[in-house]
Amino acid sequence: MDDQDFFQEYCIGRFQLQLPLRSKLVESLMLSEHLDVDFSEAESIGSLGLFHGVEGEERWKDAIEIDRKKKNADYAYKENQSEVKVVVLNQHFDAFRETGESNLSDVYVLKKFPKSDFSLSIKEGQGHGFYLDEKGNYQDQLNASLSKIIKENILIKDFSWPHNQLGLCLSNQLVFNQNRAYENEFYKVGFRLGEGSYFKFESIAYSDKWEKLVDGRKGAFNKVLSLFASKKLTVAGFKGNLAISDNRYSESAVDFRWISTDAKFGTTRFPALKIEGTIEIEDWPGLSEVGNSTDLLMTILSTIKPRENGFVGTW
Repeated sequence: MDDQDFFQEYCIGRFQLQLPLRSKLVESLMLSEHLDVDFSEAESIGSLGLFHGVEGEERWKDAIEIDRKKKNADYAYKENQSEVKVVVLNQHFDAFRETGESNLSDVYVLKKFPKSDFSLSIKEGQGHGFYLDEKGNYQDQLNASLSKIIKENILIKDFSWPHNQLGLCLSNQLVFNQNRAYENEFYKVGFRLGEGSYFKFESIAYSDKWEKLVDGRKGAFNKVLSLFASKKLTVAGFKGNLAISDNRYSESAVDFRWISTDAKFGTTRFPALKIEGTIEIEDWPGLSEVGNSTDLLMTILSTIKPRENGFVGTW
């Protein structure tokens, strides 16, 4: 079988790879300094994700109104530009635990991509949105946060793959187009390859501050990995261990997990990588005549490589 008749190229973060045709992006998650980006290629059924067509904005507003009622929150801010919409929901507390008068805000940003006829709804990152109001300066604090959120939001751009743009690919259409990587970097993508096949790729770059915490968890991870027969395997130039096991529901499918072993703290050039999922060869009728699930898995892993300019701006 010709690879061009079976595979399609995808851009994931700082890498590229080939997956079977008609693979569907079911998860794209990136945590930046001020944003949580979380979507799939399907139409959103909540307040975050992709909204298609001219009615997407109205569906987004309706979803936020549902969130507002659930949280018993008030609208604290609205901005309505041509391609960027911002809504803030706020819950005010006269006394929150021992902190006194406080505000808990959720910031929603809808960015339109006219060229592709869809919009992406994202949210302020975790760890943000809590504001003390001892001096009555909640609005000043919120405005400062909104300035940072909107500045980061500008970095999400519409570039159809293939391209050589800097930053992180969020999909084959969207890129977080930053010139220099953040000190802490996290993203993961998940694909549904077929009815019984799934592929997930995760990358985490740790600052030096995380070293003690992560080292403390290595024992548990090594114990899990040791339960499966594993072998050393280099993927995209990164050394690691691959564990493959029989799938419990299908004799022809395999479950797999590959973890890099050369990650370094305090650098984004050598992140901690994890690839896992299930390959069911029967998802592609006729392919089982020329190979099995493990053969297809190894073929997919061999296609992963750093993309052009993908690691520019890392250190």
